Amino acid sequence: MSRPCLTPDSAAPLPPPRISSSDPAYELARSIWATAAALGVRAMEALAAMAVNRARLLGVSPGHVARDGELFACQLPFHPLNTAMQDADSRNPTFAMALRIARRAMTPPPGQPDPSRGATCFHASGDLPAWEARAKPVAEVSGIIFYVIAPGHQQ
Repeated sequence: MSRPCLTPDSAAPLPPPRISSSDPAYELARSIWATAAALGVRAMEALAAMAVNRARLLGVSPGHVARDGELFACQLPFHPLNTAMQDADSRNPTFAMALRIARRAMTPPPGQPDPSRGATCFHASGDLPAWEARAKPVAEVSGIIFYVIAPGHQQ
């Protein structure tokens, strides 16, 4: 009786399956990753919380908010990180972390604090949007300033 012999597969490993771009957590992860990965975990957590707050206010999914180019400039086709953001997947450890953060923000465990303090919009500390003069900041995390402003009052 002969034993089956296993031979190594010389083909390149398959990439991890891409999550559908219609998955709201994936869409949110792409935006927070492109906007704040360089600023660290706390910045991505605060952006994810802000997007969830805004989604609740508007009655839409966090993925819908994440696709808003007026809120997340990385969604605009000419943004330097747009292509990288569209191609991001879980092989990138920082993107995988952003995906975990997005999922946790969308279904937070009981008692998890909101790092954005209820914010519905933001800007980088070096930017001065016109609406900023009429608004009071509620939080600052890693160089990102957060505000509670009703959508439509930012213009």
